[in-house]
Amino acid sequence: MMEQLKSIFGNKLLYSDVPYHFHQYKWFRSDEYHFIGIEQDALSEKELALLSAFLIPYEAMTTTLSAEQSYWYQLLFEDKPAVIDELDKFKLIRFTYFSIKRLFEQRTEFEDALSSMYATPITILWDNLQSGVIIEKVADSSELTRDLQDSVTILSHDFESDMQFFEGQLHSFPFSPSRAFHMEKSWFEQVQKVFEKEKVIKLSTTLPYWLIKEMSPAAKEQMNTILSLIKDDETLLNTVKCYLECNLNVSLAAKKLYMHRNSLQYRIDKFIDRTDLDIKNFQGAVSAYLAILAAESLNQ
Repeated sequence: MMEQLKSIFGNKLLYSDVPYHFHQYKWFRSDEYHFIGIEQDALSEKELALLSAFLIPYEAMTTTLSAEQSYWYQLLFEDKPAVIDELDKFKLIRFTYFSIKRLFEQRTEFEDALSSMYATPITILWDNLQSGVIIEKVADSSELTRDLQDSVTILSHDFESDMQFFEGQLHSFPFSPSRAFHMEKSWFEQVQKVFEKEKVIKLSTTLPYWLIKEMSPAAKEQMNTILSLIKDDETLLNTVKCYLECNLNVSLAAKKLYMHRNSLQYRIDKFIDRTDLDIKNFQGAVSAYLAILAAESLNQ
């Protein structure tokens, strides 16, 4: 049957483990967690009725959206180029993206749990069964929910699935929601593996990676020469990177690395001696961090 469908609909048909773009495709279940999507403009009413007799139609998530959700769904997922000049009572918008490691259908319970994490009302939209976006609207930056780390850890435990959240930047009016949404969503998808151990990723944390990503190969090579005397000492480089990511906090880094403070201090001093970068101060730390990221990028 699947081969027959492919011959009829051609490139208008696709297979996916997770349904998406509900405004473009009509989805059907072919087995427990496998979906067939057919572009809606390729389906006649007769074909739709026939397919529904043999396959289980999967109702789009948009069918039960509230007026508020529909408003944001059209702005974000239907790629409308509208620019919002203002929003009643609110001055700032932040998108927080979430990704769940397993296929997920406990949407109502999950949405209730998410709402309890925030001090102000939020709007939640699902992209598919494993990911979505939280739209946080506030009148003042002091109202923002600041730390999701503990809450996400609890969510992961309660719903028995690893998950990641990516906090986008704070947007003020006027701005284009669709442009901001797709740009930040793309960033999240690109850094998920880099930060795979992190439950909450902040946009500010990823900026050094984007700087290295956009850097020319020649510039990366030049930065890599800073580490020429220790480039083969992977243990030392990982140790220093952890120290830098712990905000130069020796105690915290030693705890994360399961090593004694004195041993960590010895490695820090060794790094400084061999690179002439004093990573105990800001300028040296920034230079060393970018050099390490450049080296990792060249080795990928």
